[in-house]
Amino acid sequence: FIMIFRDDDLSYLTKLDDFKRVHSLFEKYNVMHTVAVIAKDLDKNPELVEYLKSNKLIDVQLHCWEHYDMSITDEVTLNTDIEKAIGELFALGFDVNTLYPPWNKISDTLVSVAENLGLSVSNKKITLAAYIRCAGQVEEDVINFHYWADSECIFIEPALKIYSQKPMRCNL
Repeated sequence: FIMIFRDDDLSYLTKLDDFKRVHSLFEKYNVMHTVAVIAKDLDKNPELVEYLKSNKLIDVQLHCWEHYDMSITDEVTLNTDIEKAIGELFALGFDVNTLYPPWNKISDTLVSVAENLGLSVSNKKITLAAYIRCAGQVEEDVINFHYWADSECIFIEPALKIYSQKPMRCNL
């Protein structure tokens, strides 16, 4: 299995210059940069949308419509919100296949609704710092971070160095 570097909480509020600065590290190491997008109002940031669409090392996936705890939400609301989010991203030119729920919280209902809408659900993650401490020898499929959190960004390049030397997941 290939691990995923998941950049959480991308939204229409994302500052393109800041995002480009972080993404340049992924380009330097030729590593796919998965972004988990908050779909609501993403169309209000057309420069970001165009950048995401034009870059082959960016994989856009769904985080949510709005950022809330989806694990305690009823089936009808989940279905409506996820459909709305998929539709928004599709209209912007993105074909998503994975849902990374906020705070990685899942429920059987969330998984069922997402799968019925053609999405897999992923919530098994590790932080950048923990990935580095383990020298890449981890069971998790996703290395999770937030591009806007400077305290986390200092770990991106060291993690990418480790990953570029052994990108396969290592079961302990």
